[in-house]
Amino acid sequence: MRDPHVESLRYRIGTSETTTYENPPAVEITRDEFDCSLDDGFLTCCMREHYSTVKEARRVIEDFLRSWEIKTALELGRGELRFHFEDSRIIDRDPPPPGNSQVLKLSESLSITNSVRVRGRAHVTRRKYPDPPTNFTVTPDVETLWQRYNNYLDGKEPLPSMAYFCLTVLKNKAGGEMRAAASVVRHK
Repeated sequence: MRDPHVESLRYRIGTSETTTYENPPAVEITRDEFDCSLDDGFLTCCMREHYSTVKEARRVIEDFLRSWEIKTALELGRGELRFHFEDSRIIDRDPPPPGNSQVLKLSESLSITNSVRVRGRAHVTRRKYPDPPTNFTVTPDVETLWQRYNNYLDGKEPLPSMAYFCLTVLKNKAGGEMRAAASVVRHK
């Protein structure tokens, strides 16, 4: 391709084995960089900006999707919503004239996951997809706090250690103990 352009990316919805989405209405999302439609278990993101590689386009989309996953996990529980990359649609904005040959470079990504089944849990059927984030963005600090919290939930870290770490990050970010407390109260 002489001028590749990523037109769209497609993701499959994943959930915990205790959650199902049954005939939820479609969700339409418009952002500066892309438009998305979540329907029938698949999210299709059409790029509004130019990205010449799938890697570039995925970085933009997946920052947003990570925010959506964490926001949903905080509201509904871990594993309630995950996005798994399926495929992309790429066009050539400057195709060669008819009769000329061209060389296509294709790249593929593969992800392998393991899961452990746990028996004896309740099953939740949801009739609506979780709302996308409007004012929540995953920053490096948020990602770190989320990881420490997950370590606690998984029994890999004691509660006092995790809580003190989170408090320290919030205090440093807010500029001190009193400002951190005021910031948390303001955002409730």
